[in-house]
Amino acid sequence: MDIGKDGKIWFTDTPNSKIGSFDPKTEKFETIQLPQFNLAIKKSLPTSVGVDNENDVWVAVIDQSLLLEYNQSTKKFKIVNTITPEACLLYTSPSPRDRTRSRMPSSA
Repeated sequence: MDIGKDGKIWFTDTPNSKIGSFDPKTEKFETIQLPQFNLAIKKSLPTSVGVDNENDVWVAVIDQSLLLEYNQSTKKFKIVNTITPEACLLYTSPSPRDRTRSRMPSSA
């Protein structure tokens, strides 16, 4: 959860593949469906949100390994791909032959 400079409280609705906000001034909720990226996977799983100084909402989408930037003015999402060779090592348990290239401790 995070609070924007406009006072809205932002949250994730992970099971329903949405983000949402609550405006304490109007006492209204709004939910926003995330874009879908893969036809084989019917949902995108948001795990966290953060609001930047421009009042754009950033969404971590764990199953797609990416970030989304949601512009509240245009109501559009921008995709920021986070897949890199370095990031891949953080999500896999290395085999013994890969330990010299891994950033994980040798006891992993």
